[in-house]
Amino acid sequence: MWQLVQSASWGEDATPIIRQKKVELDAERAKAGFVGFATSWAVREAFLYQCGIKSESGRRLGVPLRVIEEDGVGFLVWAYDPMQEYLQERKERTFVEVMRDKASELGLTLTA
Repeated sequence: MWQLVQSASWGEDATPIIRQKKVELDAERAKAGFVGFATSWAVREAFLYQCGIKSESGRRLGVPLRVIEEDGVGFLVWAYDPMQEYLQERKERTFVEVMRDKASELGLTLTA
């Protein structure tokens, strides 16, 4: 039903209406999911470091708990490089390209 309403022609200057409440609820869920995934990832990386586990090249894996910081900002800074490697190797896309794909899946358009 909602897609039918959105596709209706209301004139040349008309823009689709976005259900604000739905987008807000989805944003809250995404935020909660992000915090959950980030803290779970941080626990695993801190534990790898704590155990002294090394990669095949001999580099120590994980991140020290002291780097993570109380508010998590240290983990987010640390996570930048692994995230970029993942995007390059697995997705072959930039962060914004993946964002645009997600927006399209949600029926949203992101503008500059």
